Amino acid sequence: GAPLLICGLIELDPDESYGIGFASVLAISQAAAGPMFAAHVDRDAWRAALIGRPCQPDLPWSCFDHLGEAPQLAARVLTAAASVGEAGVHILLFGPPGTGKSQLARALAARAGLTLYAAGEASEAGEEPSRATRSAALRLSLALLRHRRDAAVLLDEAEDVLDAPRS
Repeated sequence: GAPLLICGLIELDPDESYGIGFASVLAISQAAAGPMFAAHVDRDAWRAALIGRPCQPDLPWSCFDHLGEAPQLAARVLTAAASVGEAGVHILLFGPPGTGKSQLARALAARAGLTLYAAGEASEAGEEPSRATRSAALRLSLALLRHRRDAAVLLDEAEDVLDAPRS
């Protein structure tokens, strides 16, 4: 039940110890350290430093007409959920790599009037994040956006979280 630990803002530091039975101390996570100690002009800038800037669609909605009614239905579900503040509504987009699922997710969020944030994308060096990093990024994004009716989170490579062992 430790919200800051669960969302990844702090972590157990295994290199420190306080004696028998208490093998770790809490430390600010590496991912959060930079944003936590930097100055930010407002809450949105702080949030962006932690979870990134909102994603904008690169393609117009009409580019997905060939998919039939499914995207329209998904947009209606997301719009209705957001209008009543329903949390935890998920849309799973499944298909081979490179078929435009992330682009559809961006267009879908825009169509539903939602601000989309990508959790656990490639690092600034272009490296693919680990399963643990992607999972921590998702938890942090969900924690920081939980009270916003107008926000959605895109998790690419969801199998990293869906297949993750329970801890």
